[in-house]
Amino acid sequence: MKGIQLFNIGLLIDGLILVLCVSSIGYMEIDGLSAAGKLMLWCIPVMLIGLISIAFWLKKADKLPIANILIWITAFPMLMMIILWGGTAVLFVLSSIGK
Repeated sequence: MKGIQLFNIGLLIDGLILVLCVSSIGYMEIDGLSAAGKLMLWCIPVMLIGLISIAFWLKKADKLPIANILIWITAFPMLMMIILWGGTAVLFVLSSIGK
């Protein structure tokens, strides 16, 4: 059961990364980019969708440990940044309360 929970948490974080990538592409000014540059904008979201698809396929094939490793390749660095940003925000709030 713990492996499924790890997979779901990693999938949630990867979904967050995917939403952030696609939304940032939507807000960019792409008028000055070349054709190759416009194509490369979609490289990370497409690769992330491919990675998630392969992880789901491995999960269905009863290879959950490999699927977890694959899904956490991108989820772990993002989780560390969320913890860093959240921890910094909490420290700033706590330091301003005492003043």
